[in-house]
Amino acid sequence: MIGIDPSVCVCERELRAHLTHELGHCLNGGFYSLYSPLDIREKHEVKADKWAIQRLISKEDYEDAIYNGINEVWSLAEYFNVPEDFMRKAMCLYKNGNLDEC
Repeated sequence: MIGIDPSVCVCERELRAHLTHELGHCLNGGFYSLYSPLDIREKHEVKADKWAIQRLISKEDYEDAIYNGINEVWSLAEYFNVPEDFMRKAMCLYKNGNLDEC
């Protein structure tokens, strides 16, 4: 079961990205325990983010959009129907191979 806080998702774009991220946790076994000192929350979050990005914005589709002149964060986010912060993560992933360096 995936729980979504309705106050967090205020539009379809946010709901779509959030739901896909949560599904990434489910399908990758990416759950963490607040009580385990050995569990690294960020590791599970990054893994879920990467999974969600690859499902909503394939590298090929991203490269096609860039080639066709859609290259601003806001225009890419609109094109792929995702929030801008999610699009920034996708750009980092496809440009640098990770979510940290942009």
